[in-house]
Amino acid sequence: MQEKLTEEVELGDHRNVNAGVPAEEMKQVHIDMSVAMPMKKNDAIHPHDLSGNEDFEELGHGQHQHQHDLDSTSLGTWSKYKIMTWNLWCIPVSSPRTLSNPDRCSSYLHDLAHKQEWHNYDGLIVVALQELWCWKTGLFPPFLLRVIALFEYIPYIGRCVSALFQIISILLGVLPILKCLPIQYDPKPRFFHKLRRFLPFSFRDSNIPVSSFMDNGLALLFNKEPTQCGCHSYNAAACDDSLANKGWIYAYFEAQKLLVVNTHMQAAGAGHERLLQIRELKMWLYT
Repeated sequence: MQEKLTEEVELGDHRNVNAGVPAEEMKQVHIDMSVAMPMKKNDAIHPHDLSGNEDFEELGHGQHQHQHDLDSTSLGTWSKYKIMTWNLWCIPVSSPRTLSNPDRCSSYLHDLAHKQEWHNYDGLIVVALQELWCWKTGLFPPFLLRVIALFEYIPYIGRCVSALFQIISILLGVLPILKCLPIQYDPKPRFFHKLRRFLPFSFRDSNIPVSSFMDNGLALLFNKEPTQCGCHSYNAAACDDSLANKGWIYAYFEAQKLLVVNTHMQAAGAGHERLLQIRELKMWLYT
């Protein structure tokens, strides 16, 4: 697990899915660490706008190691990778499409996977998501928020209606007398369900501590089954970021000695807390 996984690869920037990905905007990432790509306010996703160019690069070379007891379709060897990291910008109230973004983005990703025939891909596909937030709603029925999501397509008034119901659900969820209830709004399961044909394996941690009102907002999806998955929370936090249970989730593929980490660090402040979070993550990697 301590083998160095630092092969740099090219990955398209998905921050503006309509504009395409010019070659000069390609960026380098590490295959074992996802990097958040924020979705901008005016981005709109339309399946018919999908470009004919590949949105994913084939990356790296996996380590070939034969294991008789492992299923070749899940923990077998492979030599190609497709990696995507996407910040869905589903922050409650402040985002104009908090409730509708999960469905819009999952539909876009489903169409992309169909277009590129992910179901026939013989390598590993990893999709790392950030800001796919979950929060407790107290006695407020979470399915109503899915109905309210339809209002977000109405300019101005629709957004106000959506924000109002989000605030109501959040206030009911943080009331001490109702916070112990397990009722919560969580868009991750339906996102996973939408991609189940192409990415049948997934991991999330929707735990919400008493000191927070949102989970970590992270998710991982794969086309092959990882050997082990887990999660950790950061100790360092400040400002409004401390209201979320920020941390990292990971997946480990034993046959390839491959570790995939997805994290979402401190956004507000001068950067001191982010440095402390990096130190926490670094200490975990070396233990």
